[in-house]
Amino acid sequence: MATHRLTMSLNRKSIEKTARKIVEIGRGFNMKCLKVARLTAEELATFIADQYTTWNTGYIGDIETTVRTEALPKRGGYRIIASGRDIYFLEFGTGVFAASSAPGFYRTTVPVGPGTYSTTIGSHQFIPGVKEYWFWNRQMTNGSMPAFAFMYAHMQSQFVVREKIREVFGK
Repeated sequence: MATHRLTMSLNRKSIEKTARKIVEIGRGFNMKCLKVARLTAEELATFIADQYTTWNTGYIGDIETTVRTEALPKRGGYRIIASGRDIYFLEFGTGVFAASSAPGFYRTTVPVGPGTYSTTIGSHQFIPGVKEYWFWNRQMTNGSMPAFAFMYAHMQSQFVVREKIREVFGK
């Protein structure tokens, strides 16, 4: 951790010099904080992408997703964005497993429940107690487990942030 020692005399020139040094230290600190945010977002985006490609969800579709980071305006940090037609299948599962234990902090524009995936694809294919299976790519499935990659990334983030702070700021 960096330590700064500032000394000044009680005259205008010395006070102005000290004030400039404080501003410089603040800028350096802010840039390091932004670097921590970027490194954290990049690692968590990789974590999420890995969850989608390696998690044993039983998902039978083609995994057509991308996970990326995006800088927010005015150095406001970073966000992680997953996109693609398979996101709801992968994140929340399908069939009897869909949203069976979805965390409360998920807010979606599509209903997330057994047999739902989007407002168009797969809608009403799965009917609890009547038709508890899906057809996808000419294959029948009883459902796939949710990956909950964003939930797990959220849980993992506290450890990743600590690691990145140590990496950027030192011990």
